[in-house]
Amino acid sequence: MKYLNDYVSEAQEQAFKDSGAFFAFNSDQLSEGLSKLPNNVKLVPIGGGLYCPSAKADWLINEINRIHDEGISQDINDNGLFNIAKREINNYECKYSGYLTDDCLRTLSMYGINEKQANLAFRGINFEKTI
Repeated sequence: MKYLNDYVSEAQEQAFKDSGAFFAFNSDQLSEGLSKLPNNVKLVPIGGGLYCPSAKADWLINEINRIHDEGISQDINDNGLFNIAKREINNYECKYSGYLTDDCLRTLSMYGINEKQANLAFRGINFEKTI
């Protein structure tokens, strides 16, 4: 089963390329990224080490959000909410800890899965059939 990253990574990479954005986690990487852009381009940090020319920053943020939303929709269409819940419960190793972690619940909330539904999935009950 695919993860959300599988649905969005290619489109995100294209958006980074189209905007001139790049990741930099130290001064050498920042210098290297700047060297690939025209002189005097103003950069803005987007977060998580991502830098973007200021003229394209708003576009990039909107594009990333659009890609993310489309990825979630495609994931739901392909896998269904219950299977996504099971996948994320396994991914966050909640069965080993014996409880739903905050990180898992945050991820599930992006899909519109609430804590009650997550608890049903944790117990193996298909909440989609009880809705």
